[in-house]
Amino acid sequence: MLKTTAIGYLGQDCVLKDVNGKKVLNFSIAHTERYNNNQGVACERTTWVECGIWDKDKLAPYLKKGVQVYVEGKPITNAWVDKPTGEVKTSLRLNVFSIQLLGKKESSNNATEAIQQEQAAAIAEGEASANVVDLPF
Repeated sequence: MLKTTAIGYLGQDCVLKDVNGKKVLNFSIAHTERYNNNQGVACERTTWVECGIWDKDKLAPYLKKGVQVYVEGKPITNAWVDKPTGEVKTSLRLNVFSIQLLGKKESSNNATEAIQQEQAAAIAEGEASANVVDLPF
C-alpha cells in the first residue's frame, strides 16, 4: 500500500458531507516552504493537500481553520484540462486513515499556560498526563 504523511494548517473549517449514508469530513491543509532561489532571493511556495476522512464526524468541532494537523493516508491524484487556458492541472487528495491534532497556528500563551497547569495538577494527583483531556474519539 502507498502511504503519504503530511503536516500542515487547515485553510478553512472542515465540511461534513453525507455520501451514500456515510459521513465524510473534507478539509484542506497547507504547508509553506521558504527557500532562497539561485539568485539568493527569498521565495516561498505553498502546497495544498485536499483531505477526506470517513466516519469520523465527531472530529468536526476540532477541525477549524488554523489548526495544525498531522495526517496519514492513501494519496489519490486527479488530472483535468482547464477549459479557459487548455492547461493540464493536477491535484493531490489524501484518503486519510490517521489524524493527529497538533495545535493552533497562533496559540496564546495564556491557553498554553492553562493547559500546562492542568497537566501539572493531574500529574500531582497521580493521573497520567495523556488522560488530561478526554476527546470523544
